Amino acid sequence: MDKIDFEEFRKRFEETHKKSVEKYMLAAQMQRVFEWDKYMAIIPKIKFPKEWDVQLQPPYMTAIVRFVAYDGDESISVYLDGFNTLGIYSPITDKEPTPYWEAYELEDGETFRCAMDETDILINAMKDEFKRRRNKDGQ
Repeated sequence: MDKIDFEEFRKRFEETHKKSVEKYMLAAQMQRVFEWDKYMAIIPKIKFPKEWDVQLQPPYMTAIVRFVAYDGDESISVYLDGFNTLGIYSPITDKEPTPYWEAYELEDGETFRCAMDETDILINAMKDEFKRRRNKDGQ
């Protein structure tokens, strides 16, 4: 059995602990800035069609959550923007931005947007896009 170099062990432990503390501090700041507690309570459930595969992904930039839906080889990327920082959905006259889903890419590179609580509309737009792609590929 190898001898344990306690000094090396101590240094590695301290370095790992320091990195963990830095991550916790950053996570606490992000939780506050991005209002994660608020969004955990208000993000609606989404009923995905059973034939889709859905991959959860870390949020990109200022997105709250993100996922990619797959129907066969085709995919649509969707994120929730709670602050209108990645795109524009709310009228500028609104006091608070309206949280919205953004799906990319739909027909001809277009981006689809709908309010956070309009998950049925989101899913239907995605279904229509997957169907359009299948029909386009079948021609």
